Amino acid sequence: ISGFPGETKEQVRKTFDFAWKMDLDSAWFFMANPTPGSELYETCLVKGYIKDDFCFENVEYGLAHIDTEDFTSKEIEGMVLTQFTLYNIGQMFRHPVRFFKKYLSIIIRHPVMCFRMIWVDLIRIIKK
Repeated sequence: ISGFPGETKEQVRKTFDFAWKMDLDSAWFFMANPTPGSELYETCLVKGYIKDDFCFENVEYGLAHIDTEDFTSKEIEGMVLTQFTLYNIGQMFRHPVRFFKKYLSIIIRHPVMCFRMIWVDLIRIIKK
């Protein structure tokens, strides 16, 4: 989980580097999100880190909702989503046998969906 108040961009990068060194079959990266009643929520309220449009009832946990002195919510989203995509698609090139053992049945059953997901993620990364 990345994007906690007080965390720097360098610390976030070290989290990603750790996953790459572990050489896992897949890695899931998440963004810290304040939940009402949590210590994180209280800290974010006091420091003014929560976005004005934050609404717990409609929160999307795949998006960031905290802006700190070290990064904006969009910056942390970009870092996390890019690393997630690169790591998991990169598995196809680093360890093709492991990748296809894990995902071949999904690719065969849903080729268009898989192509669209990869294409959308790659276009998003290229546009940055």
